[in-house]
Amino acid sequence: TSRPLLCKGFYKKRTPFPPLFSASATDFARGHTRLRFQQAVQARRGGYAHLLRNAGTRKTRGAQKMQGALGAHAANVLAHTDAEILVSDKCVAEFFEKTAAFCGNRREAANRIIRDVMGEINLRQISLSESCLTPEKLGRIIALCENGEVSRKISREIMSVAFGENIDIDRYVDENGLSQITDPDIIKSAVEKVILDNQKAVADFKNGKKQVFGNLVGLTMKELCGRGEPKIINKIVEEMLKMS
Repeated sequence: TSRPLLCKGFYKKRTPFPPLFSASATDFARGHTRLRFQQAVQARRGGYAHLLRNAGTRKTRGAQKMQGALGAHAANVLAHTDAEILVSDKCVAEFFEKTAAFCGNRREAANRIIRDVMGEINLRQISLSESCLTPEKLGRIIALCENGEVSRKISREIMSVAFGENIDIDRYVDENGLSQITDPDIIKSAVEKVILDNQKAVADFKNGKKQVFGNLVGLTMKELCGRGEPKIINKIVEEMLKMS
């Protein structure tokens, strides 16, 4: 018996939806294709279809290989779920575009908005337009973090302040001494103090408890008020443990 023809050309084309997303058999079976089509229509109406069109697929092996092949351009490819969140609100989508243009890293801009900015919105129960945070300020915070001038933890604290107060980002960093410490001598001095105060932890490390290394790094970071450069701290802690 022949199967009923659901719509003209359906079996030949496999899907009646426009080719904005690849419609694999697995996606279709799980109902993802129809959902993505609806979201694509909404995005097109809002004028932000390009966010979804340029979004990466879900984390499959193929997507990971594609991301690796992209190399430096991977920073401009968004996860599909992130793109869907960004286009759900026109104000957020515009804020993202301006932030990404300012800092030059679309993926990091998306991460900051979805995880940090939206967290502040939910916490304070106000809209993004009612906050003091601008795309230029967020872009500057991202740039400072990527350049190693402030740590990621400190950058989140700065963003939280900038969300509620009208501040100059660079001036705020300077006035509050938030710049990341990269001077090896200062970091070495902090590591020496931590090792001196934690001789048992050092002995445990020598006896094979490698997890102690992370504890010593954390204590050094605490000694530096969270401002130490992680890579330099790791290197100096390792060197000092070998010498002790």
